[in-house]
Amino acid sequence: MSKSNYDSNVTPGPPLPASHRPPSLLAKLHIECASLYSSARTLAMTLGSSKTSSKESANKEVSSDLRRYLNDQTTFHGAMAHNWLGVDAGEKGGAERGGEAVAFLQWARKELEELKDGGKLVSIGAAEKEKMDRRKETINNELAKINVFFKYYKKMNDTVGAHLFHFRLLD
Repeated sequence: MSKSNYDSNVTPGPPLPASHRPPSLLAKLHIECASLYSSARTLAMTLGSSKTSSKESANKEVSSDLRRYLNDQTTFHGAMAHNWLGVDAGEKGGAERGGEAVAFLQWARKELEELKDGGKLVSIGAAEKEKMDRRKETINNELAKINVFFKYYKKMNDTVGAHLFHFRLLD
């Protein structure tokens, strides 16, 4: 995707460059990732809550950090899937699907904002702080990209809505 990354850096935001991978493909990949992380989290929760002898449960215990990681990744990939579904609606649907694009992007923003604000730990080591800083940076970068698309599609949707309202008044 280096060609599309270069093209996106030259002209960030909509419309997507021709070299960009189809948004529907990216959405499907993120949906699959979210599904796999969710399945792993469910399995981890099942192992952590099983009632077995103390010797067996010591071998099957799943750390809360791993469960939190799986939950965060499920949320992140779900948000990215919503982002790409919104971009797909905006790129392929034009004015007719502008509202759908705005709704998906709004949903993605909300999920990433909640993820960004969550996970506050009282005392963490340097390695954990570095991981959290990288995670927040990734989330902030994705939020910035989502906001660019959101503003564009919102403006397009509001403009179309204003024109339709104006035409109805003339009738």
